[in-house]
Amino acid sequence: METKETYHHGNLRQALLEEARSLIRVGGLSQLSMRKLAEQVGVSRTAAYHHFKDKRALLIAIAQDGFEQLKEQAEQIPDELSATQKMVRRCKLYLDLAFDDPALYELMYGKVIWSEGASDTHLEGTAAQMFKDYCDFYAKLEALNEVRLVKPPALIARIHWATLHGLARLYVDGVFRIKPDTNQLATDIVDMRMAGIGVDQQVE
Repeated sequence: METKETYHHGNLRQALLEEARSLIRVGGLSQLSMRKLAEQVGVSRTAAYHHFKDKRALLIAIAQDGFEQLKEQAEQIPDELSATQKMVRRCKLYLDLAFDDPALYELMYGKVIWSEGASDTHLEGTAAQMFKDYCDFYAKLEALNEVRLVKPPALIARIHWATLHGLARLYVDGVFRIKPDTNQLATDIVDMRMAGIGVDQQVE
Protein backbone atom coordinates (compact mmCIF):
# COMPACT_ATOMS: atom_id res chain seq x y z
CA MET A 1 0.00 0.00 0.00
CA GLU A 2 1.29 3.47 -0.90
CA THR A 3 1.97 5.70 2.09
CA LYS A 4 2.31 9.44 2.48
CA GLU A 5 6.06 8.95 2.37
CA THR A 6 5.87 8.01 -1.31
CA TYR A 7 6.77 11.14 -3.26
CA HIS A 8 8.05 11.71 -6.72
CA HIS A 9 11.58 13.08 -6.79
CA GLY A 10 11.59 16.73 -5.71
CA ASN A 11 7.99 16.77 -4.48
CA LEU A 12 8.73 16.25 -0.80
CA ARG A 13 10.60 19.54 -0.39
CA GLN A 14 7.69 21.48 -1.86
CA ALA A 15 5.20 19.50 0.24
CA LEU A 16 7.16 20.37 3.37
CA LEU A 17 7.26 24.06 2.42
CA GLU A 18 3.54 24.21 1.72
CA GLU A 19 2.64 22.45 4.95
CA ALA A 20 5.02 24.66 6.95
CA ARG A 21 3.39 27.75 5.49
CA SER A 22 -0.01 26.35 6.40
CA LEU A 23 1.09 25.66 9.97
CA ILE A 24 2.46 29.14 10.57
CA ARG A 25 -0.53 30.76 8.86
CA VAL A 26 -2.88 29.06 11.29
CA GLY A 27 -0.84 28.92 14.48
CA GLY A 28 2.05 31.32 14.03
CA LEU A 29 5.77 30.64 14.04
CA SER A 30 5.70 29.21 17.55
CA GLN A 31 3.64 26.26 16.30
CA LEU A 32 6.20 25.19 13.73
CA SER A 33 8.76 22.52 14.51
CA MET A 34 10.55 19.98 12.35
CA ARG A 35 8.91 17.16 14.31
CA LYS A 36 5.40 18.51 13.89
CA LEU A 37 6.01 19.30 10.23
CA ALA A 38 7.20 15.77 9.51
CA GLU A 39 4.17 14.33 11.28
CA GLN A 40 1.76 16.54 9.35
CA VAL A 41 3.27 15.60 6.00
CA GLY A 42 3.49 11.94 7.00
CA VAL A 43 7.24 11.40 6.69
CA SER A 44 10.05 10.69 9.11
CA ARG A 45 12.01 13.53 10.67
CA THR A 46 15.06 12.15 8.88
CA ALA A 47 13.33 12.72 5.56
CA ALA A 48 12.46 16.29 6.55
CA TYR A 49 16.01 17.00 7.72
CA HIS A 50 17.28 15.72 4.38
CA HIS A 51 15.78 18.82 2.78
CA PHE A 52 16.24 21.32 5.63
CA LYS A 53 19.13 20.92 8.04
CA ASP A 54 17.29 22.73 10.85
CA LYS A 55 14.30 24.96 11.56
CA ARG A 56 16.16 28.12 10.60
CA ALA A 57 16.96 26.67 7.18
CA LEU A 58 13.28 25.86 6.80
CA LEU A 59 12.25 29.41 7.75
CA ILE A 60 14.73 30.88 5.28
CA ALA A 61 13.32 28.62 2.55
CA ILE A 62 9.77 29.76 3.37
CA ALA A 63 10.84 33.40 3.16
CA GLN A 64 12.60 32.68 -0.13
CA ASP A 65 9.42 31.08 -1.45
CA GLY A 66 7.45 34.16 -0.40
CA PHE A 67 9.77 36.54 -2.24
CA GLU A 68 9.58 34.44 -5.38
CA GLN A 69 5.79 34.38 -5.17
CA LEU A 70 5.61 38.16 -4.74
CA LYS A 71 7.98 38.68 -7.68
CA GLU A 72 5.93 36.39 -9.89
CA GLN A 73 2.72 38.24 -9.02
CA ALA A 74 4.33 41.61 -9.79
CA GLU A 75 5.53 40.34 -13.16
CA GLN A 76 1.96 39.39 -14.05
CA ILE A 77 0.70 42.99 -13.81
CA PRO A 78 -0.45 43.84 -17.37
CA ASP A 79 1.77 46.26 -19.31
CA GLU A 80 -1.24 47.97 -20.84
CA LEU A 81 -2.35 49.42 -17.50
CA SER A 82 -1.65 53.07 -16.76
CA ALA A 83 1.25 54.04 -14.52
CA THR A 84 -1.17 54.81 -11.70
CA GLN A 85 -2.89 51.44 -12.04
CA LYS A 86 0.44 49.62 -12.04
CA MET A 87 1.56 51.39 -8.88
CA VAL A 88 -1.74 50.63 -7.16
CA ARG A 89 -1.45 46.96 -8.12
CA ARG A 90 2.08 46.75 -6.70
CA CYS A 91 1.03 48.44 -3.47
CA LYS A 92 -1.92 46.10 -3.12
CA LEU A 93 0.24 43.00 -3.66
CA TYR A 94 2.52 44.02 -0.80
CA LEU A 95 -0.31 44.94 1.55
CA ASP A 96 -2.29 41.79 0.73
CA LEU A 97 0.73 39.68 1.60
CA ALA A 98 1.10 41.36 5.00
CA PHE A 99 -2.60 41.43 5.86
CA ASP A 100 -3.54 37.98 4.52
CA ASP A 101 -0.44 36.07 5.65
CA PRO A 102 1.27 38.02 8.45
CA ALA A 103 3.41 35.07 9.55
CA LEU A 104 4.93 34.80 6.07
CA TYR A 105 5.38 38.56 5.94
CA GLU A 106 7.18 38.44 9.30
CA LEU A 107 9.63 35.91 7.91
CA MET A 108 10.27 37.93 4.76
CA TYR A 109 10.61 41.38 6.33
CA GLY A 110 10.75 40.92 10.11
CA LYS A 111 13.37 40.29 12.74
CA VAL A 112 12.86 36.52 12.94
CA ILE A 113 15.49 36.06 10.25
CA TRP A 114 17.03 39.47 9.64
CA SER A 115 17.91 40.47 13.21
CA GLU A 116 20.42 37.63 13.29
CA GLY A 117 21.73 38.53 9.87
CA ALA A 118 20.59 36.52 6.89
CA SER A 119 23.30 33.89 6.74
CA ASP A 120 21.82 32.59 3.50
CA THR A 121 23.36 34.59 0.67
CA HIS A 122 20.68 33.41 -1.76
CA LEU A 123 17.96 34.97 0.40
CA GLU A 124 19.94 38.20 0.70
CA GLY A 125 20.31 38.27 -3.06
CA THR A 126 16.62 37.65 -3.62
CA ALA A 127 15.58 40.41 -1.21
CA ALA A 128 18.04 42.83 -2.82
CA GLN A 129 16.76 41.94 -6.28
CA MET A 130 13.20 42.66 -5.17
CA PHE A 131 14.23 46.20 -4.28
CA LYS A 132 16.22 46.59 -7.52
CA ASP A 133 13.18 45.45 -9.50
CA TYR A 134 11.16 48.18 -7.81
CA CYS A 135 13.76 50.80 -8.68
CA ASP A 136 13.74 49.53 -12.27
CA PHE A 137 9.93 49.73 -12.28
CA TYR A 138 10.01 53.48 -11.63
CA ALA A 139 12.89 54.04 -14.03
CA LYS A 140 10.95 52.23 -16.76
CA LEU A 141 7.84 54.34 -16.19
CA GLU A 142 9.96 57.47 -16.60
CA ALA A 143 11.69 56.10 -19.70
CA LEU A 144 8.27 55.43 -21.25
CA ASN A 145 7.27 59.02 -20.46
CA GLU A 146 4.44 57.82 -18.20
CA VAL A 147 5.63 59.68 -15.10
CA ARG A 148 8.09 62.37 -14.19
CA LEU A 149 10.31 61.44 -11.27
CA VAL A 150 11.21 64.33 -8.98
CA LYS A 151 13.80 62.22 -7.15
CA PRO A 152 16.09 59.33 -8.19
CA PRO A 153 14.27 55.99 -8.65
CA ALA A 154 16.15 54.35 -5.76
CA LEU A 155 15.09 57.09 -3.31
CA ILE A 156 11.47 56.98 -4.46
CA ALA A 157 11.44 53.19 -4.20
CA ARG A 158 12.95 53.33 -0.71
CA ILE A 159 10.38 55.84 0.57
CA HIS A 160 7.59 53.89 -1.10
CA TRP A 161 8.73 50.65 0.52
CA ALA A 162 9.08 52.34 3.91
CA THR A 163 5.48 53.60 3.65
CA LEU A 164 4.14 50.16 2.77
CA HIS A 165 6.27 48.44 5.40
CA GLY A 166 5.13 50.87 8.08
CA LEU A 167 1.46 50.26 7.28
CA ALA A 168 2.04 46.52 7.12
CA ARG A 169 3.76 46.49 10.52
CA LEU A 170 0.88 48.40 12.10
CA TYR A 171 -1.40 45.54 11.12
CA VAL A 172 1.01 42.65 11.74
CA ASP A 173 1.88 44.04 15.18
CA GLY A 174 -1.80 44.43 16.10
CA VAL A 175 -2.04 48.22 16.08
CA PHE A 176 -4.62 48.10 13.28
CA ARG A 177 -7.47 46.13 14.84
CA ILE A 178 -9.53 46.02 11.67
CA LYS A 179 -8.13 44.84 8.36
CA PRO A 180 -8.15 47.81 5.96
CA ASP A 181 -9.43 47.69 2.40
CA THR A 182 -6.10 47.11 0.68
CA ASN A 183 -7.29 48.36 -2.70
CA GLN A 184 -8.46 51.66 -1.21
CA LEU A 185 -5.33 51.94 0.93
CA ALA A 186 -3.11 51.29 -2.09
CA THR A 187 -5.03 53.87 -4.12
CA ASP A 188 -4.66 56.47 -1.37
CA ILE A 189 -0.91 55.83 -1.14
CA VAL A 190 -0.45 56.32 -4.87
CA ASP A 191 -2.68 59.43 -4.89
CA MET A 192 -0.53 60.98 -2.16
CA ARG A 193 2.64 60.20 -4.07
CA MET A 194 1.19 61.69 -7.25
CA ALA A 195 0.40 64.81 -5.26
CA GLY A 196 4.09 65.51 -4.83
CA ILE A 197 5.81 62.95 -2.61
CA GLY A 198 8.04 61.74 -5.42
CA VAL A 199 6.14 61.03 -8.61
CA ASP A 200 4.13 63.38 -10.81
CA GLN A 201 1.86 62.38 -13.63
CA GLN A 202 3.64 63.17 -16.86
CA VAL A 203 2.53 66.37 -18.49
CA GLU A 204 1.93 65.92 -22.22
